[in-house]
Amino acid sequence: MVTQNVSSWGRVTSVPHEVVALTGRASAARTIAQSRGPGLAYGNGRSYGDVCLNEDGVLWLTRGLDRFIDFDAASGLLECEAGVTLKEIIDLALPQGWFLSVTPGTQYVTVGGAIANDVHGKNHHSHGCFGEHVEQLTLLRTDGSRIVCGPDRQADWFRATVAGLGLTGVISSARLRLRKVEGAWLSVESTVFESLDEFFDLSATASASHEYTVSWIDCSTMQAARTRGIFLSGRHSMAHDAEPSARVRRMPFTPPLSLINRASLPTINGLYFHGSRLRRDKTTQHYTSFFYPLDGFLEWNR
Repeated sequence: MVTQNVSSWGRVTSVPHEVVALTGRASAARTIAQSRGPGLAYGNGRSYGDVCLNEDGVLWLTRGLDRFIDFDAASGLLECEAGVTLKEIIDLALPQGWFLSVTPGTQYVTVGGAIANDVHGKNHHSHGCFGEHVEQLTLLRTDGSRIVCGPDRQADWFRATVAGLGLTGVISSARLRLRKVEGAWLSVESTVFESLDEFFDLSATASASHEYTVSWIDCSTMQAARTRGIFLSGRHSMAHDAEPSARVRRMPFTPPLSLINRASLPTINGLYFHGSRLRRDKTTQHYTSFFYPLDGFLEWNR
């Protein structure tokens, strides 16, 4: 057990914790039961706020629980340990024609974190949250007990654990239901709007015809009683194209002040908005640029 300062992705605070690495399902149950004081699971630390922190308490690091247990390529049922990231699932399943039923805006969250926060994605209106596609999970408790639960088994424990922020115990593994896809590409429509009425009309129309919808709104103009933004809608496509470059950029240093601030934001947003007018309104996009645009710039939270 080591004491160190830990922060979340939002860098709201950095506070001391006793950190304990979990490295396997068999030993994890013993490790948790032997821990001193209240503890909380910590996956890949991608929460913006402090929900993954337990100041002056124990953090059980679950990233070491990173093994796949089973995958049925005929049905799309996948069982894995809770420290597996969504990216690792995609890397395994997509070449076999399967994708996550629900995914948030980053693929670098763990399965346990996705369940504990019950994350949602761009298809929330059609497919709900992540927890609706979890068929079973295993929960480890500090009293040494192990609870296997699901929608139809120990359902009270399951409902309390999905979106429970880790307060019912440590998720050690889960069985997920993936969805069939034609490939790695999506057909995407992009529409500029310049009022809330336009936004609501676009949202109603696109939600009925597209599985995925998302909007970028320029908040820097709202004080002037103006609303403008970009509305994106997409669906999985059979299109195939050259894979995008795997090169990723990285924020090389931590600036003394945030580069995104009241002074810079209007200019940045204005360039993005007017640049969107010049782009085609119908495109084919790789799943990485559609679902995870910020993942291409590592450590952008600095």
